[in-house]
Parts: sequence; C-alpha cells; structure tokens
Amino acid sequence: RITAQLISVEDGFIEWSQSYDRGLTDLFEVQEDIATSVVEALRVKLNSGGETQLALPSNKDMSAYDALLKGRYAMRAWNLPAFAKAVNYFEQAVTVAPDYAEAYGFLAYALTMSTLYCPYYDFAQQARENVERSLELNPHQPEALSAKSYLSWSQWALVQTLLDRALAG
Repeated sequence: RITAQLISVEDGFIEWSQSYDRGLTDLFEVQEDIATSVVEALRVKLNSGGETQLALPSNKDMSAYDALLKGRYAMRAWNLPAFAKAVNYFEQAVTVAPDYAEAYGFLAYALTMSTLYCPYYDFAQQARENVERSLELNPHQPEALSAKSYLSWSQWALVQTLLDRALAG
C-alpha cells in the first residue's frame, strides 16, 4: 500500500491524499498513476499547449530497476570501492535493459567519479561512451549531463551549459 499526500506549506493541511493498493509486479504502473493524480490535483500545465505530459520511465524491467537502485545506494559511500560496486550494478541494469537511459547515465557518472577519485584508473573513455548512449536515449538525462561536464572540465562554457541542462532536468 502506498499513500501519497500533498500538504500545504503555509498551514500544514492536507490538500490531497490518495492510497494505492497494488502488487509489487506493477510498480511502474503505480508510479504513473501517482504522478498523473498529483498533476491532476495541482492542475499544473506542463507545456505551452495546455496538455499535461508526464515523463514515462524508460524501463519496464523490475530486475534492471532493482540493479539501478542498488547501484545508486552503493554510490552513497562516495569512495572508489563504492563506485566499483555501483558500476557492476549499473552494468547489470544495462545488460538486462539495453535502452535504459538512466542506467547508462548513472554508469557514466560512476565511471567518471572513479576516474576523478583515482587517477591511476582511467575510465574516461568508457564513461564517454556511456554518456553518449544515455544522451542518445534521453538528451536530458541529468547524470549523463553531469558526467559529461566533469569529463569536459577544461571547456568551461560547455561545462556550464551541461550543468544548466542537468539542473533543468
């Protein structure tokens, strides 16, 4: 069971609330239902045409998503062994789901951080390849854009542009 709520910052009152009872097999469907309900509750117009558009997940495979989450968790230790562990998880995700832009983006980011933290290992070329694959699948993928900015450190104008795009999401 998942319960989502929108709470007013001004007074702390619940503006909207909804519960979802589903099995673990349809997690992506629940995420889409929640996102749609929240947008409808807020009545937000996300594009100039006035129609609501949601970014759908680029992956529908639970094992790839699980590997991505494990990789993201591993990276939280923020050291070389953690990045190596994360790389393994992200590689599992892209093996299972070859069109998973987010997994390629995180893989590129983990490889880039590995190179920065330990210059004895140069994963820059491998990171660049994963950046390009991620951006080919999703030109706005934040981790891929961040990794590309790190890999382009000597080109400051490009770095600023890439970081601005990453922050814009």
